[in-house]
Amino acid sequence: FMPIVFDRKKNWPKAALLIAAMSLLWVCSLSGSLGWAGIVLLIVVVVLYIIESLHSARQEESRSEKVSATGKEKAMNVVKFLVGAAAIVGGSQLLVNSLAKWLGVPERVIAVTLVAVGTSLPELVTTLTAISKKQASLSVGNIIGANIIDLSLILPLCALVSGGSLPVAAQSLAVDFPACMLLLLIGLV
Repeated sequence: FMPIVFDRKKNWPKAALLIAAMSLLWVCSLSGSLGWAGIVLLIVVVVLYIIESLHSARQEESRSEKVSATGKEKAMNVVKFLVGAAAIVGGSQLLVNSLAKWLGVPERVIAVTLVAVGTSLPELVTTLTAISKKQASLSVGNIIGANIIDLSLILPLCALVSGGSLPVAAQSLAVDFPACMLLLLIGLV
């Protein structure tokens, strides 16, 4: 929809963390499951991501001039945020629960595809909003950040909830992970 300028200097630390998260997930899953070592290493990646994000936000804040907003503008922004968040959650639930069941889609297909679509809708909405506001860098940052969080926080938490180990299919190790890593490297490098 618009040219995206990938500022390598600005985004490379986050891109490197995304590559590290994918690499760690792949290597730590070679045994057929994501175990404790992988969980800990991936959580270290998400902690590093949070530290890097806070550091870059402070740098950005020091470089930009402060814009003061009135109390009414702040309140309106909070209301817009809450309405947007509720719409995203509601839309995801509607898509996954209602539409899939109404169409008679089997639960396995829902689990594999529609849940992925439903959980990706917030990133899609944020990306489209960034594009509409001509903020291409926000769109890129959102995609990188969402993938880091999914790989290095959500998967380890799922492994913890399922008893400290998360099974990984042989097809994922042989096909999905290499394809993901290839696309990741093409997109970021």
